[in-house]
Amino acid sequence: MAKNDKTQTLRVITRILTAFVGGFILTNQFAILISYQAQEAKNVDSIVGAMMLSFILYALIIIYVFASKSTTRALLSISALCSACFALMAYLEWVFR
Repeated sequence: MAKNDKTQTLRVITRILTAFVGGFILTNQFAILISYQAQEAKNVDSIVGAMMLSFILYALIIIYVFASKSTTRALLSISALCSACFALMAYLEWVFR
């Protein structure tokens, strides 16, 4: 196996892990953020709607990761979005106490 083949294999594995693990984390954070909004409605349908939206978001994240030009850019953008969602969740948790 040539060095170039190993590098290409590592890039594909990194994209797969970024898409599935990072997408899973970001999707769950998105669903939690929508559930904060749904707390006021106290309606089960709004929570189910948030979960349906999260499935669409998960598919879009996977498409984005594999369509981006570089693996590093995809990894950094998913990490930045996860960090931003986490910061917003922490702020909302502090506000709703």
